[in-house]
Amino acid sequence: MILNGSKCPMCGCIKTAETKEVKKTPRPEKKIKTNKKPVIETFTKYIKTEPEKIASKNGKYLKKDYKSIDDLDDKTRQELLANDKFFKTVNSKPLDTQQKIVCVLDSKNVQIIAGAGTGKTFTLIAKIKYLIAKKHVRPEDILCLSFSNTSVRDLKGKLPENVEVRTFHSLGRSVIKQHHKVSVIENNEILAIINDYLANANTDTLKDILEFCDSYFLNIESYIVRRNDRKELLNELKEAFTKVAFKPLLADFINLFKGNNFTKDYFSYFRSSNDDKDHDIFLKIAEDFYSYYQEYLDMHQQIDFNDMINESSKLIKKYGLKKHYRYILVDEYQDTTYTNYNLIKSLQDKTDAHLTVVGDDWQSIYGFRGTNIEFFSHFEEYFENPQRIFIEKTYRNPQELIDIAGSFIMKNPKQIRKSLKSPKNLKKPVKIIYPQKNPIEKREMIYNLIKDLSEKSDDVLILGRTNNNINQFIKHRNLVKKGNLKKDKFLRILDKTDKSMNNVYYRTLHSSKGLEADNVIIINMVDDYLGFPSKLKTHSVLNYVNTRNYDYKYSEERRLFYVGLTRSKNNVYLISDKNNPSEFIEELMDDSLENLEIIEYN
Repeated sequence: MILNGSKCPMCGCIKTAETKEVKKTPRPEKKIKTNKKPVIETFTKYIKTEPEKIASKNGKYLKKDYKSIDDLDDKTRQELLANDKFFKTVNSKPLDTQQKIVCVLDSKNVQIIAGAGTGKTFTLIAKIKYLIAKKHVRPEDILCLSFSNTSVRDLKGKLPENVEVRTFHSLGRSVIKQHHKVSVIENNEILAIINDYLANANTDTLKDILEFCDSYFLNIESYIVRRNDRKELLNELKEAFTKVAFKPLLADFINLFKGNNFTKDYFSYFRSSNDDKDHDIFLKIAEDFYSYYQEYLDMHQQIDFNDMINESSKLIKKYGLKKHYRYILVDEYQDTTYTNYNLIKSLQDKTDAHLTVVGDDWQSIYGFRGTNIEFFSHFEEYFENPQRIFIEKTYRNPQELIDIAGSFIMKNPKQIRKSLKSPKNLKKPVKIIYPQKNPIEKREMIYNLIKDLSEKSDDVLILGRTNNNINQFIKHRNLVKKGNLKKDKFLRILDKTDKSMNNVYYRTLHSSKGLEADNVIIINMVDDYLGFPSKLKTHSVLNYVNTRNYDYKYSEERRLFYVGLTRSKNNVYLISDKNNPSEFIEELMDDSLENLEIIEYN
């Protein structure tokens, strides 16, 4: 309980008995003094992130491409040939020629452009082992970065001891701990802080939020004259939040705002370029909460996940590093955000390390998290004169599937062109299935399909656009789901009448990247807002902080579909509706009909 006349421990507001109103004390002009240095700094004067690019020469950014041994100079070619025995035994299987080229290229900046199933991580591991065995680089002088804890654990299990393997956030935290004593809040903790903010907000702010919810979410003009009764307003807000997702929207906005390293003065810029009343109200609320949120973190000597990257980059620029890396290698570089790039650039500038990145722009699917495909597709504009090596031999998919998926993805105009090749062939690997309209017959058809694939496959992967898609798909009395999608990232699909069926799994398309299965089923391929491609639009207020630039219709959904198609070692089954097919189904029918099998149940 906050006593009359006392300060709230959360935000410093004062409770007064006369009006029962919470009046916010003026926020200090100077930042609250803590042991922690300021977290944010401005990097540009413009609304969209535009990192400082390297100077172009004669209007061109120089890069050298390598696809075959003939592209190498004589010295490097001889080095490759002399180490042929090493390349045959360095990993669980011999390296192909392009993978060997990756190992011997040793310029300051190297970009590995790899297709699905070509062994990106396999090649990165081989290069690190080559640096240690043949270039005599100490393992402790190598830093390997990836984006997920799962990937880091996998790399650690396959790399020599003392190679430092971290996520970006882990690296950022380790740098900060050298200078400050702080704790890190969990990602979802911002929602609890929003609740504190609302509980202590003044009546004008509460009215603004209610007006925004009425107009922006519900599309109704709010003519209600609301009284200055806090209890009444809070009850009304509680009711409104059962209908609209205001708090998650505010949390997403702040996370993207900080993920772009924006500072508070950006709010003035946003408003100056805006003539939308709803946006104006939201920006006012967001700016007020941003100040509250930052003060809360400062007061409790805490940082969030964005601060781990932003603050560590500044500390590296200012103080350098205790550890001097000679080589920095980054896996899945197509998933880079501005702040990830900024951290890598700071590391390289201070250590003069050689940088190698590996990725596939065709699989860049996390734009909603703030990733920017430009850092990969225009790598030469950010790191000077890189050597680009293509890895194009895939060991997973049949050639016919690669051709269909590759033709489909290249409709995105800014994707890097690759010529993927496979030693495998399979006629008509993409099968479009139109189930019966009758619900009972449809359930039987799905059950029989899953059971049949299970019997002739080592594993079967069912993929959907959302967590809930599987609930609509698995309705047969014999099929049950086991597991927790949020915790485990997958569900097992079991048959109550046949315990031998234990090789069928469900995942969302986003969580399937990096996986493979004998056969794949992609469900809910229908033309609907919740179908695939998803037609749900991003909240327009997020456009201020979202740096995604979609240069083609459904460009990121298209990359997501490519990821789904290329999980299969054999066939992909697309479950659609003949009377309401997905736009992607229609496109495949127009472009690749001769390589498709159409299965229609009557």
